[in-house]
Amino acid sequence: NDIYFKDHFAYLACGFGIVIVDLDKQEIKDTYYIGPNGASINVNGVAADDSSFYAATDSGIYKGSVNDPLLYIYSSWSPDSTLPYAKGKYNSICFFNHKIFTVVNDSLVVQHTDTGWSYFNFPHASLTRLMTYGNYLVIRNSYSVTAYDLNENQVYYSDQGRYPNGQPIEAIVDANNVMYIADGNNGLVRDQQGNYEFIYPNGPANTGCVAMAALNDDIWVASGAITSYTAFNPSILREGIYHYTDNNWNSFDKRNAPLFDTLRFPDVMDIRLDPADSKHVYVAGWGGGLLEFRDNAFIKRYNASNSSLIGADWGPTFIGGLNFDQSNNLWILNTLS
Repeated sequence: NDIYFKDHFAYLACGFGIVIVDLDKQEIKDTYYIGPNGASINVNGVAADDSSFYAATDSGIYKGSVNDPLLYIYSSWSPDSTLPYAKGKYNSICFFNHKIFTVVNDSLVVQHTDTGWSYFNFPHASLTRLMTYGNYLVIRNSYSVTAYDLNENQVYYSDQGRYPNGQPIEAIVDANNVMYIADGNNGLVRDQQGNYEFIYPNGPANTGCVAMAALNDDIWVASGAITSYTAFNPSILREGIYHYTDNNWNSFDKRNAPLFDTLRFPDVMDIRLDPADSKHVYVAGWGGGLLEFRDNAFIKRYNASNSSLIGADWGPTFIGGLNFDQSNNLWILNTLS
C-alpha cells in the first residue's frame, strides 16, 4: 500500500501487516503482525516521529515505540485511543515539520503535535492522500494537489481544470520549487506556477491489451476486456484501440473518439486488418457489434439492426473474434447468436 524509509530500512505497509526490508543487506529483516492477538490487519501507511512508529490501518492507528526491540511482537503495538475517530479507516500517513499527519475515512486530514490530535485546515474530499518530499507536504484528493511549505502555507495548487483531462494522482515539489504531478491522463506534468509542460513516453494512452494485429508498418491493438467468459459481463472500459505507425502511437478512446464514449458496451475483444489495406481495420465489439475504421477514422458500426449479425435476446451484439481467410473474406465469431 505504501513504503516508509527510516535509516537504512524500508517499511512496507501491506494488507496483512508491516514488512521491514534491510536496504544495505537487500533482505527482509522482519514482519510485524500488529492486529489484535497478532492477527493480520490492512496497513495503509507507516510513519515515525522521535518516539513512536505509527501504522495507519483500516481500524485506527497503531503505535509502537521506536526504541522497542520487540516490535515483532503484536503486544508492542497498541491502538491510539486519543484519535478523533479511534476506529476509523486511516488510509494515508506521513511525518512533516515535526508532526504526524494522517487522513481518516478517505477525506479528513488530522495532525498530531505535543498537545495531541487536531484537525488540519484542508477541504474535505474523497481519495485524499499525503506525500512529503524535501520541505513540502503535498495533499492530493480526487480533483487537486496542494503543496505546503514548512510554515504550512499553501505554495502550490493545481486541479483538474488547470490543464486538459487533468487527473492528478501524486505530486512532489523539487529543490527548484517546481511541482511535478503524476497525472493519470497526461503522464508527468511539470508545473512552474501555472506554466504546464507534459512529459511522457510515446505509447498507448491505456494499458489494456487483449488482441493485436500487424501488417506492413502498422500495428493495431484492442484494449479488451470482459470480466467473465461465462457471465458475458462487459467491463465498460472505454479504452478503445491503439495504432502504431511511423514510430508513433495514436489512441482512440473515450477522450477523443465519441464512439467509445457513447456506446453502451464499448469493450473491444479482437482486431483485424484488411489484408489489402493496413489502414482499414475491423474491431470486435463485446456488445457493440462490428466496428469499422479507415485512415484512423470511424466508418460504420454493424449490429443486429443493420446487418446479418445476430444480437442477444436482450439486445446487444456480441463479437468475440475476427479473422480473414485466404480469399480476404472476414469471418466473425458472433457470440450468443
